[in-house]
Amino acid sequence: MAETRRQFDPEFRAGAVRIVRETGKSIAQVARDL
Repeated sequence: MAETRRQFDPEFRAGAVRIVRETGKSIAQVARDL
């Protein structure tokens, strides 16, 4: 059975990257928060 991945728009992804860079949190922590 193939695993399906959620699709996020570029704006959402850019926002997530900004949060990681500005807060210093790990990518995993930001992903859980979002």
